[in-house]
Amino acid sequence: MSKLEDDDLKGLHDYLRDRTAPFRLSLSGLGLADAEFAPYYNTALQLAIGDLDAMVSTDPAARRSRSYVLASYSTYRAVVDYRIGHQILRFGRATRHPEIFAAEARRISEDAKARSGVEIHPAARIGERFKIDHGVGTVIGEDVRIGARCTLMQSVVLGARGTSVMDGKRRHPTLDDDVTVCAFAMILGPISIGRGCFVGPHVVLTQSLKDYESARVQSSTMILSGGGSLAFYGIVPHPRLRRRCRIDGEDLQGWRPRIVDPHAENFPDLVSFNYSVMGDRILISNAYRIPGRAARKPGLMLTHPDGAACRLIEHVGLTQFYERL
Repeated sequence: MSKLEDDDLKGLHDYLRDRTAPFRLSLSGLGLADAEFAPYYNTALQLAIGDLDAMVSTDPAARRSRSYVLASYSTYRAVVDYRIGHQILRFGRATRHPEIFAAEARRISEDAKARSGVEIHPAARIGERFKIDHGVGTVIGEDVRIGARCTLMQSVVLGARGTSVMDGKRRHPTLDDDVTVCAFAMILGPISIGRGCFVGPHVVLTQSLKDYESARVQSSTMILSGGGSLAFYGIVPHPRLRRRCRIDGEDLQGWRPRIVDPHAENFPDLVSFNYSVMGDRILISNAYRIPGRAARKPGLMLTHPDGAACRLIEHVGLTQFYERL
């Protein structure tokens, strides 16, 4: 293994050595030498050093200290575990026992998830100087491709739109270089996020972004009366089906949606539709505009059997959905 000249990095070298010790001891039983794995280990080490420097140089809370980040940042250690797991997976593909090495890479990934709350599939491809800040709840799927110098915050999901195999096709997104994804954002499906894009908090993306574009949840006016509790994140029109959309939030069970004219005193319904509620989302389907009703900026009225009511107006997702009908 390569000798580290920087004393601050000795802890990183020790961490990698400890995490790979069981794996390296098993190599001889498979007729392989530790020296064969050395180039893969060095690749993981160099990428982990770049990730460490990215965290130290961009996070004010890191105290500009490599040793501090390595000792106290569980999300950084999750990235290091991904680096070594990915290299073990690559090494295994060049041997006669790929399934054994795939299982070892996944074991490291699952252990990192238990330790940090961050799940990174070892088969994902992630570029240099990668950073996850806070990170609990973040999920990076198997087919994900991430470029250089990207940053993810906590509870970011880079995943699929469903659980089907999709006939061998890619099911996860691709992020180009210098992309920032903020907390609780979800980027779903085999879409592309261009270089330098910014994805704001609570955004749900199922369509690609071009270079240097941004996606944000537009703020809404919320009026809550009669008690009750809910959190509203956004309205996402279906990318292909004009008559469907999704309302994302928390504690939505029991709420009934209506699309109304927010400027009319009696709030007449503008759209007829069917809906289903699943706790954190409300699915609207088979929607039709009611003839004779018009509103430049429709509003969303949520009502609850206990008498609570919530009114949200001027939300860009709702306006887009209404205009498509």
